[in-house]
Amino acid sequence: MTLGYLHVGAAEHGVHRYGALLAQAARTHTEADVVVAELDLTGTAQDTGRIDAALSALAEADVLHVQYEPAVWGGAAAAQNVAHFVRHVQAPYVVTVHDARDGYGVAARLKRLWAARNAAQSSRKGPGSAKKNTSGGYAGAAPWTAGYASMRRAWQFWHLERSNAQATRQMVHGAAAALVCTAPEQQRLAPVCKATPLAVIPHFVEARALPDATAARAALGLADAKPVVTVLGFIHRQKGHDRVLRALPHVPDTAQLLFVGAPSDGEGRFASELRTTAKALGVSGRVRITGYVDEPTLNQYLAATDVAVCPFREAAASGSLSTWIAAGRPLVVSDLPLFAPYQAAAPEAVHIVADADNGAAWADAMRAQITAASTGTVSADALRNLQTRLALPTIIQRHMRWYTRAASVL
Repeated sequence: MTLGYLHVGAAEHGVHRYGALLAQAARTHTEADVVVAELDLTGTAQDTGRIDAALSALAEADVLHVQYEPAVWGGAAAAQNVAHFVRHVQAPYVVTVHDARDGYGVAARLKRLWAARNAAQSSRKGPGSAKKNTSGGYAGAAPWTAGYASMRRAWQFWHLERSNAQATRQMVHGAAAALVCTAPEQQRLAPVCKATPLAVIPHFVEARALPDATAARAALGLADAKPVVTVLGFIHRQKGHDRVLRALPHVPDTAQLLFVGAPSDGEGRFASELRTTAKALGVSGRVRITGYVDEPTLNQYLAATDVAVCPFREAAASGSLSTWIAAGRPLVVSDLPLFAPYQAAAPEAVHIVADADNGAAWADAMRAQITAASTGTVSADALRNLQTRLALPTIIQRHMRWYTRAASVL
């Protein structure tokens, strides 16, 4: 059987990397032939030419594995790009849906935007009592402008989510099978998978050879940092970087907090807010935002870390969580369904913070994990067991069963 892998998105994007590692595992751990194609639609409008070129490169495949997430399929143009792909693909395909959602977070964000509009409106004085300001306008003009801006953002966000939902339905309905990485994602995607088989295959844990921790700290200028606390991945408001930032005043002055990753599209403002908050808390010198890092540098940061933190507000799956398991670092995480199975499998290694908006609670959890690691309470065996259960050679075999099933449909 010949397997075709469509790597979608920029090479540094997690969705692209996920597919590339699966393709590599298929070459190494199965008897299938493997062909691959690149498809970078990031930041583009509808681009049928690139899609046709990618499909042409995969023409000999018996079954395709496609990675799907709206942003890497063109964002606002995802529905058009997906529709073209589904119409022209010749081989049956299995799709892994990343960031599957049924509107989670959408209602919450719309509520925030609407609250901002209402706050702006309530601050405006009535027409009869409005006072002219020195610029010749009225005191209420700025709040009204802010209110309309919030309404406009809410409308734009709703329109994008509607387009994303349409694209997801098209991709799933055309597939021989849809895969997700977690049970919460399965629940979210189930309503649109009535005619398409839907299965959970956990996010794999790749093998990582890390450098010596002391050498890594010296190379990164962290030799005197104790402890090193790290949040990994794109900087996004829903990742909760601000939560762990508020914990920094509650830990020793020698602690260093690392945000290893770049702001995701549209989140530059949030990154600026993090810097402003760090300054207000008096901890600017103990916070580092690295931007995008290459693999060797990433391994240095992983090796230098004492405690990994996943302070997410919302998440149904997490590549950074799998990276931390591969690195063998004790974890402090928020109380989300995503983390429950990992905590059950390795309770000493995964500490859940219930009071997630309390900086002191994160500090207490980090101190507990550091103490446990230094005294041997965090079992290395627990982390190794997770690594073994989720290793790429094991996970690719689970994919192979779906590839075989999809190929047999023809």
